[in-house]
Amino acid sequence: MIFFFLSFVVPFVENPPKIDGILEEVWNLSPVISNFTQQEPLEGEPATESTYVYLLQDKENLYVAFKCYQGVKPVLEIRGWDNASGDYVTIFIDTYGDGDKAYFFTVSTSGTQEDGIVVRGGVSSDYTWNGIWFAKAYLTDYGYNVEMKIPFKSIRYKNGEWGLQASRWIDKKDEWDYYIPVKRFQGLRVCDFSKIVVHPEIKGRFLEVYPVALVKYSSDLRPDMGLDISYNPAPSFGLNLTTNPDFAEVEADPFTVNLSKYAIYLQERRPFFIEGQDLFKLHMSGNFNIGGSPIRVLYTRNIGRIVDDSTKVPVLFGMKEILKIKNIENAFMYVLTGEAGNEPLSHYIAFRTKTSLSQFLNCGFTYTGKENTINSTRVLTFDGSYLKGNNDILFQGSFGDSSGKRGPAFYGNYSFMNDKFMFSANGSYIDGNYAINEVGYITSKGYSFIGGFGPVFVPQNIVKYWGFALGSVFGKDFEVKNPSLGFFVFTFINMKKSNINWSFSISDHWEDTSNVDFNYKSKSGNFNIHHRFSEKLRGGFWANLNYGFNWSSYYTCYYSNYGFYANFEPLPNIHFDFDVDGVGWWEEGLKMFDLRLKNMEENYITFSPELDYYFSTRIKFGLRTQFVYENNTNSIISERINPIITYNISPKSWIYLVYTVTYDRDNKMIKTDEGSTFKIRYLFYF
Repeated sequence: MIFFFLSFVVPFVENPPKIDGILEEVWNLSPVISNFTQQEPLEGEPATESTYVYLLQDKENLYVAFKCYQGVKPVLEIRGWDNASGDYVTIFIDTYGDGDKAYFFTVSTSGTQEDGIVVRGGVSSDYTWNGIWFAKAYLTDYGYNVEMKIPFKSIRYKNGEWGLQASRWIDKKDEWDYYIPVKRFQGLRVCDFSKIVVHPEIKGRFLEVYPVALVKYSSDLRPDMGLDISYNPAPSFGLNLTTNPDFAEVEADPFTVNLSKYAIYLQERRPFFIEGQDLFKLHMSGNFNIGGSPIRVLYTRNIGRIVDDSTKVPVLFGMKEILKIKNIENAFMYVLTGEAGNEPLSHYIAFRTKTSLSQFLNCGFTYTGKENTINSTRVLTFDGSYLKGNNDILFQGSFGDSSGKRGPAFYGNYSFMNDKFMFSANGSYIDGNYAINEVGYITSKGYSFIGGFGPVFVPQNIVKYWGFALGSVFGKDFEVKNPSLGFFVFTFINMKKSNINWSFSISDHWEDTSNVDFNYKSKSGNFNIHHRFSEKLRGGFWANLNYGFNWSSYYTCYYSNYGFYANFEPLPNIHFDFDVDGVGWWEEGLKMFDLRLKNMEENYITFSPELDYYFSTRIKFGLRTQFVYENNTNSIISERINPIITYNISPKSWIYLVYTVTYDRDNKMIKTDEGSTFKIRYLFYF
């Protein structure tokens, strides 16, 4: 008999199951979890296929099994770690039972494993966490099975009551099923998880020793080594140490054209900084948010950056610490960088403490700073968040001191969305003396307020749901005397195979150019569509047309960003991506109805074909290419070819073999960079 369990004790077994995807009789000792409910496409309806989940434990591990019935053959797509595709299942465990965070473990029909942490009660997921766990999938005549073994040493936890959720994705039906029903517009909520009782008999966590060896050949041979150590004497405490950390990037940043007056925000790619980033970030929900993002008081791309155009600052030492005591979580990071160019020896410090005042209310305090013999930057920030039902509130108050230049900053956001109505309000104030870009990242300084609202419709036919919103924005940059006022309209349509969005805005805008206030009518139109043509082919197109100040050419004009993408999977182990991104602008004074592609003043088009060939879920050959076209010269001005072989030897252990060659145009194409890299990261754990 199948029951809907609100709580149960996970049975203890002396002889645990073998992890091979074939379900043994020992699983019959577990209570059976079933009766899944759809989130998509028909919210609240029973799942169209049966799913059964089983849980067991021994002294050292939690065991999970899925038995998935399917009327048609499951979709099998071979991918590498953290890239589950095709049909797959996921188990979520809130190991502190406090409704704040949860680990998730995903396994696809091909055996691809994916893991991460659900943060801030469920509004966002952090895929940078990688654990040590084991899984197998097995295709059957009724569908497929999945078995997992999750060592208690690989996760942080308390003994006793945990939260539990399970989900299943059925690719051919575009169907999301959940054990505990999940509302479409509210999304996953950790506080709604069912309860299980788990009693691990093992103390402490893995001691992880993580050496890295690197050999790079360009004009000469350059070997290098590094070492990471992770020591976790208790489930709630962890200490990470690193010397000469692994900051070697196997893929370069993409080509960009910057039309604004601010530095482009770059994604972090270095493992030491990627892991655990969620501890220092405020996460917004994925629902109706129309304003800016929270203040980035820690921007790790500042650490070990490029100075004097070409000199890279060395990172000598790094340390991270995490401690959780009841409802209080603390995180600390210290990094020492060496001298390079005009950059002296510097100390970077980041500290955060967060406490849960209730199941729905959190508050936190963050300090970020940089110290050296020339200057200092110190930033103190208080933040709070409230998440209940469809209501999502974020707040930040910050004070920055950069070598005596002091100023405050504030940020607030509220969003609400259900099946009838959506509303969002966002405000920020950045003082002119709030200078934190040595450790954080901010762009404009001044104040801004934006709000919007509108109806939502759920017709439940070919269109699953759609809505539109009207709103306005009011703000002023500290560099100008007059405020700007604007209005916008936004529409979205979500269908079974497509998503369509478009928006239009107009504002009376003021800009500071050469210390002179400049007024113009700013206009912007945006459109994007994403469509799933078949199981093997997906694609999309986007475009925007704007009228504003172009800081690249230093005049007002029309400018545009546009592009399209296509993902094609001819075989389960072959994946093609083809992306095209364009950015261009027209000459000053040209009217909108006179705009043509052929009369663009400048136009850059970046073509990025990519190929992934999977020999298995552990071994992959990838080919990354990039070609940049410029209309003025009617030629390719940059080429980059980057083949890469990756081998996932064992949990968190990788071998990389990379080759990169770059050509840039100077009257003719000249090879500007070429090199090969061999890198191995191998984890020893005890």
